[in-house]
Amino acid sequence: MAGFPKYASIEDRDLTVTLKSDSPGGHDEECYLQDLLIRTSHDKTSRFIVVIEYKYYLFHVTRVGDTAAMEVEDAVTVFDGFVRSGRADFVSTFYKVDNALSNSHEKVSTHSFLATLSHPWGPFFDSLSLPIADLELFKSPLNVPRRHRMAAAAKQIINSMKNAWNDRITVRVLFWIVIGTLCVAAATMTHKAFNKHFHQHFENGIWVRYDVGDSQGPKYQLQFTHHNASSWAAKNPHQNGEWAFRIDDQAMIPAHLMDEEEQLYQRWFQKRYPEKNKIRLNQDYISDSFLGDPDQIQVPSDKQFHMAHCVRALRRYWQAKETGKHVCPRDIDYRHMKHCLDSMDEWAFPDGERGSIKPVVDSGTWKLIWETKVCF
Repeated sequence: MAGFPKYASIEDRDLTVTLKSDSPGGHDEECYLQDLLIRTSHDKTSRFIVVIEYKYYLFHVTRVGDTAAMEVEDAVTVFDGFVRSGRADFVSTFYKVDNALSNSHEKVSTHSFLATLSHPWGPFFDSLSLPIADLELFKSPLNVPRRHRMAAAAKQIINSMKNAWNDRITVRVLFWIVIGTLCVAAATMTHKAFNKHFHQHFENGIWVRYDVGDSQGPKYQLQFTHHNASSWAAKNPHQNGEWAFRIDDQAMIPAHLMDEEEQLYQRWFQKRYPEKNKIRLNQDYISDSFLGDPDQIQVPSDKQFHMAHCVRALRRYWQAKETGKHVCPRDIDYRHMKHCLDSMDEWAFPDGERGSIKPVVDSGTWKLIWETKVCF
């Protein structure tokens, strides 16, 4: 896996990210791009600034009324071909996605989108009215690797010192300028070190999606698809009790991290939801055929299941914060906890204005989009 440059998010924009490496045939890049596409499933319009191999692109997604035939995986293929060819100013494609992110447990509904990936030039880019901050970013030299920028700056300083060698006054002024610049640079680096924000990134070929901070426990969380489940199972022992399984969030966890309290609640889930427990018993959760079947992964569910999961999620979060130890990275994820609090807010206060979400009309038909993940 090739190294990935690190770019800071812009505070007033969605995010700045790196989409792909130079390594051919990998599935991590595909899963990551799918994350970006699926992220739009709750928004009518989304805009991202993305960095691909040190080049900036504008990624624009908007929801459409017509039903698209292409899946998310097809859109990934289209964008990958556009980036690799480099012969066009932009590319657009329609795609559809189930409106159910990891563990959202909401009712199934499919939305279609029109996505456009554009260079910072050409007719599509020129047709948009962008904030000044974004325009400045596109002009930024950050698309050049940092080591190259540092080498160029050092070369410039050396040349200036050579030219000023015979002028003692100039040398002294230049000396203090250099010292001042180094002090400012050191202060800036120190400030960043103590005020570092977490950014999603690749690490050792794994997409690091959650910030575990100083908490002790698994650092990585890999989501299975029909592309990678069997290959993972072939490389990792899983038949002799090495892993335990949590039904409510479809998570495989190291067996020694399944404490007695978790076992108690998991027995409740197993008894109340036999369809989900059957998937656990048959180990369908690491089956390519199961995960790749759009009908099988829509498992019957109810609102009680969602609320029960959120109660467990919040208790896991509380335990992790109290003890400094977590079980899965997502157990201490801010966005996950906010989602559960918002959902419980709607459940506990069904009438009137409150909270930060709008009530959803319950049709009585609930489906869980099954998404297995492993924490390690």
